[in-house]
Amino acid sequence: MMRVSWSSILVLMLVSASPFSANALTWFKAAAADQSSQYVSHVESRDDKLGTLPTQEIETMIRQSEHLQAYSRKPDCFQRVAQTIRRPCGELEMNGDDRISRSDRFIQYNRYLYSNILTAAAAISMTLCELQTAMHPPPMECTLFASNADTTEMMFAADHKICVEALSRSAQYWSSYSGYLREVPQLCFAFRGMSDIDIAKDIYRNATVDKVELLRLLLDRERKTHDSQKHMLDVIQGMNMLLFNLGTASTVLESASEYAVERLQARSDAILQTLQADLLRFSEHERTRQSEEIHVMNVAIGNVVAGHATSLASLASNIEASVQAHVDVLFTESRQQLQNVLGVVVNQASEALRAHVVEQQYAAECAHRLSETLEEMTIKTKQEMDSINGTAAAMREGLLQKGSTGFFSLQELSKTGVLWLAEIVLRVDSSHFEYLLQMPVFRLCGAVASVLGLLIRVCFSTVMGVGVLLVSSRRWLDYNRSPSKAQDSRDALPSGSPSPPALTEQNLRFPVRPGPSFNRSLSRSRSTLRIF
Repeated sequence: MMRVSWSSILVLMLVSASPFSANALTWFKAAAADQSSQYVSHVESRDDKLGTLPTQEIETMIRQSEHLQAYSRKPDCFQRVAQTIRRPCGELEMNGDDRISRSDRFIQYNRYLYSNILTAAAAISMTLCELQTAMHPPPMECTLFASNADTTEMMFAADHKICVEALSRSAQYWSSYSGYLREVPQLCFAFRGMSDIDIAKDIYRNATVDKVELLRLLLDRERKTHDSQKHMLDVIQGMNMLLFNLGTASTVLESASEYAVERLQARSDAILQTLQADLLRFSEHERTRQSEEIHVMNVAIGNVVAGHATSLASLASNIEASVQAHVDVLFTESRQQLQNVLGVVVNQASEALRAHVVEQQYAAECAHRLSETLEEMTIKTKQEMDSINGTAAAMREGLLQKGSTGFFSLQELSKTGVLWLAEIVLRVDSSHFEYLLQMPVFRLCGAVASVLGLLIRVCFSTVMGVGVLLVSSRRWLDYNRSPSKAQDSRDALPSGSPSPPALTEQNLRFPVRPGPSFNRSLSRSRSTLRIF
């Protein structure tokens, strides 16, 4: 029993002397947390006292512990009374700080009365237990303080003064009551010590559990940190290998790009020279072909006009002789008939003459329009040839200049549009596109696109010129066929009608004499066609 008491006291001293044992990180239950938070302040306030306990107090604690062990060997009556006052003694100890901190005298007085009543009631109950052991009858006034009472509240409800007066009438009873009255505070002190030890064990257990959880958390965090560091080292090694591979690849790409640039430069020079020679040959061939076609067309038009004029002249003379003969023969025969139908014939003749005049006017307008068309065609053809020559010269100069930034205005315009689109819409720096446009590959693509545009323009201009010439020739041929229709209308006239004026070769060729502007435009167009 002595060893158990010493071990309990040593545990209490170790727990109270260690400030970390009372500072738990967390409590897992609300009830235990409230009780521990109330008691921690009390234990900490007693740290200094326990650290400097004198030997007498330690001996007192040992004696009270022995006294408490002795009560455990007594009969059940004493043990029941001791268990009855154990909880109130613990409550008085737990509320000790509140008793000191509060200044309300009424509350202090009530606690003082509660302590005195508890001590007196416990002493009376133990005295009655002793009387019961000795087979002495208890006083009638102390019946409610018997050990078989159900609760402590029933003991406190009785008036202990009456019971004390009854016990004082007997010296033996009073001696027992006085002795137990002195032992109850010591017993309560022992109960408080045991309660302190239990609470300290709970606090130590909670602190130990929290520390174990903290250590487990720290170990998990250390393990995760180690794993993350290992992962980072693996990632860094992979990145180093990737950087090494990228450096090797960049070196290989740089050498390959230099070789490709050299090859492209040589190839572009050869292509430019070939394109220049092809353009020269193409321009010469086009000039020769156009001049030959225009010459052939002029010869064909001249032959057609001459043959048509000859046929019209021979036909006009034959028609004139035949009409004269028929008119002479039929003049006498048809005079009477002519007088009858003179009005009708005059009307028909006037209508025919009016139609002939309209046709003549239309032919004159067509000839004038043809002259204007030929003049405009000549001017446009000359302008197109000048623009083609200028474009070929500019292209030749642009191809010969290797350091130039562009070839044609269309290329500059397209480049400006692309740069504007990249800066405004795509939000890309234009310096990157300038660097790309300076590369030989893009310059070569621009030159090829410009040459293709030039070829398309030349072909389109040639097709338009040939189309205009064909339309003009067709209109001229239609106009030359119109006098034959006039001759057919003259043959349809009845005998006796006045004959129209004779058709000469000059009137058949040009019913309306062309002006000097038409002659000048025709001569200018022929000279231009000969140049081509």
